Amino acid sequence: MTVKKILGSLVLVPLAVVLLLFGFANREPVVLSFNPFNFTAAADSALSFTAPLFIWLIVFAGIGMLAGSAITWCGQHKYRKAARKNARQLAALHTRLQQQGQNTLPPAR
Repeated sequence: MTVKKILGSLVLVPLAVVLLLFGFANREPVVLSFNPFNFTAAADSALSFTAPLFIWLIVFAGIGMLAGSAITWCGQHKYRKAARKNARQLAALHTRLQQQGQNTLPPAR
């Protein structure tokens, strides 16, 4: 086993145990209400949902990971664009060298 796998196991196994114990301890249903004006009967509203607390945590953690991934991907747009531009320029230069008969570079990918 590599050091990376061992360190990953040392972090992920205890984290999984803690999350499982948290899930087992928080199985009571929790009302999530999206109606801020209905204070008396939150469970009766059409904008309220009931599920165990650990389900809500998993759902919102997943939404947070997706949002973070999307923001990171959008933030890296300029680097991907520059990489595509550089790849096109390299391919054009490689083609021009081949046409001149001076093929001293390895083939472009």
